[in-house]
Amino acid sequence: MCSPTDYYPYYDKEGIKISFEEWIAFKQKPDYSVVKQETIGDYQVSTVWLGTNCDYGNTGRPIIFETMVFTDKEVNEHEDLQFRYVNEVEAWEGHKAVVALVKAQDKTHKKEEDNDN
Repeated sequence: MCSPTDYYPYYDKEGIKISFEEWIAFKQKPDYSVVKQETIGDYQVSTVWLGTNCDYGNTGRPIIFETMVFTDKEVNEHEDLQFRYVNEVEAWEGHKAVVALVKAQDKTHKKEEDNDN
């Protein structure tokens, strides 16, 4: 019988293979799995450690971090923003870049709304 790790290798934050049981234990620790979350206006920018390799083409090092933008708004202008990274340093830098982008666009939309009034 095959274990889950035969199909979906799991990695710690350093990119070292770990067991499924270790992955579950890490995922239950928000201080380990959440890199950074910030709210900008109606949006939440979330960067997390996935711990599973999202490099579906197997082109190199495992891609194990991700940044996405969420909102409760009916239309998420940033829904296509999804970035993945191979290490935590890239994840932090990517998070900062996405936050800056959302802030810049949020200011632009506020200016447009103010001009309409």
